[in-house]
Amino acid sequence: MDTVVSPQDAETADTAPDLHCSEVSESVFVEPLESFMQLHGWDEKVVQRLDLLHLIALSSARATVVYSETVDALSAGDVLLVPPGMPFGLSCDADADGYVVALSAEQSERVLSLSPAFAQYASAEVPVRFKPPTHADTVDTFEKLLAVSRSGDREAGLAVHAALCSTVAYLVAQNDSVLRGDDSPSSRSATALVIAFSELIERDFRTQRPLSDYCDALGVTERALRRATHKCHGQTPLQMIHARCVREAKRLLRFTNVSVAHVGSALGFDDPAYFNRFFKKAVGESPRAWRVARARH
Repeated sequence: MDTVVSPQDAETADTAPDLHCSEVSESVFVEPLESFMQLHGWDEKVVQRLDLLHLIALSSARATVVYSETVDALSAGDVLLVPPGMPFGLSCDADADGYVVALSAEQSERVLSLSPAFAQYASAEVPVRFKPPTHADTVDTFEKLLAVSRSGDREAGLAVHAALCSTVAYLVAQNDSVLRGDDSPSSRSATALVIAFSELIERDFRTQRPLSDYCDALGVTERALRRATHKCHGQTPLQMIHARCVREAKRLLRFTNVSVAHVGSALGFDDPAYFNRFFKKAVGESPRAWRVARARH
């Protein structure tokens, strides 16, 4: 657990904790639909968690979701995203099969790093229903997530959590393509490439790898990657990498007791002055000034 300290203490800290922050088991909760329904008596009892985003994946039979004054019918193959804080009731056929997954704010933030469009879904006023083209893959991810949560295998859990984030990001990207009327093979290909790129960023953004390394790993040219990222996010590949570095720098500055120099080093910046210039260019103020200002709130 990172320690929250004052900016003054942070600037004089001599030692640093492990800065490679990993997802923990408490950031994701998963259970079979049957268990979830038995917990709530197989009725439309209202469920509300201010801190969790719910995903309901229905594999067979039918279900009904009630929120506000609206009733929404789900059929096999649907995945429903319920934003945090939204009360909802769920009723299912007795033979309904599927999974209920809840993501903490920490895990939702990771999805956001893969798909910026996720923000509009996580803060929507109504649940969002997806009809994934590869529902079996989505359910397979949920099954693996349940298995590792029961096994207690933390390393396996980290890999499956990463796959879960990619799955949600893919659902969002595919839905966006449909809404834009652009569900063409080229659009799906760009989406898949950008999500694969985002996964590599999540794994390697601390090492300051050159863009050519990412392209080699993906088996594409820089031009092809640039076209895909611009199509999906309106950003260049470098902008996506830099945005992830800045977000991590902000997290470390605000929630750890490490010095600014340690933060830069953890993100692959050997020269503290260069890290300061990088951060100020992106944020508009120096790392220390940004940290001090946030410590007042």
